[in-house]
Amino acid sequence: MPYYARIGSLTGYPELVERLGGDPWDLLSQVCILPRQFTDPDLMIPYKQIAELLEMTAAQLQLPYFGAQLGQEQGLATLGLIGAYIVQKPTLLQALECGAKYAQRHAQGVNLTLGAPSAAQCELAVSLQINHHQQYTQICLLTLSLILSVLRDMLGDDWQPHHIGFKQHLPLAATLALEQLLGCPVQGGCRKDSIVFNADILSQPPLQQANLLAEIVDNQFQSFQLNQHLDYVVLTRHAINMLLPTGDCSKESIAKSLDLHPKKLERLLSEQLTSYRDLLEQVRKDVAQQVLTSQRPDLTNLALNLGYSEFSAFSRSFKTWFGMSPTHYLQTINNSKK
Repeated sequence: MPYYARIGSLTGYPELVERLGGDPWDLLSQVCILPRQFTDPDLMIPYKQIAELLEMTAAQLQLPYFGAQLGQEQGLATLGLIGAYIVQKPTLLQALECGAKYAQRHAQGVNLTLGAPSAAQCELAVSLQINHHQQYTQICLLTLSLILSVLRDMLGDDWQPHHIGFKQHLPLAATLALEQLLGCPVQGGCRKDSIVFNADILSQPPLQQANLLAEIVDNQFQSFQLNQHLDYVVLTRHAINMLLPTGDCSKESIAKSLDLHPKKLERLLSEQLTSYRDLLEQVRKDVAQQVLTSQRPDLTNLALNLGYSEFSAFSRSFKTWFGMSPTHYLQTINNSKK
């Protein structure tokens, strides 16, 4: 089964590779990723392309921990507006739960599971379906390193976990190199790829970053400007796309993620001849079509990821959009591929 992820997961890749003496655009071309694709951070591309790009980059630059280095260049802003949304949750636990729902759709085949190896500790375990046979070391390094960066954004730069665990057996030199890069203890040969930390931090409120929204916009939406002003249609569509899987995609939540009052958001959208409700329907339609065309999803899970409380409501909307049920649509696509 193919898995897809946002191209936004490669945020900072071109700059880091250039800084390390490589040619990022040549490497990207070798896995058929085009420069113009970076203009849309929500573009979904095959996860395998990302994994192969990271392996190739690590080999060419002779940097066995390139994935971890890229993860340390990233953080909450890399997640897009979902990052601005989750830090507004009352506790770190709720922020992590929201992030896990986000990962299910925007980094497909990535499962985040919060467990308790002891009364005093928690373990945030990461399972990557694409790396089931441990063939893509760099994607694992990137994922754990990014999560560590996100946690530090929410807890402060001085925070460190009890340890980061890798399934892969690591020689002493590799362990020391990763500890220096990540700034925390590292253990190899563990049961899971995970981050283990003290449980008491789960009740803490995430730190608020004053310039987080501006950083997200600057990093990911520079090309979406209207006469030197932000295109709030693009930003609202992005926010809806991010928040749909969380089950909290109300106009109020979208406005909050954009640091706007809901009435101001509606006024800004009205000036561009649209509304929150219209954009919600457009995003749901576009995502449903893209997922059904490129994958073989469980239709009930797709409905839930699109923010519908039940499959029947999704099916009614789908018939309005395409004139047929999602089941019939999927059968039509499958028949055309035979």
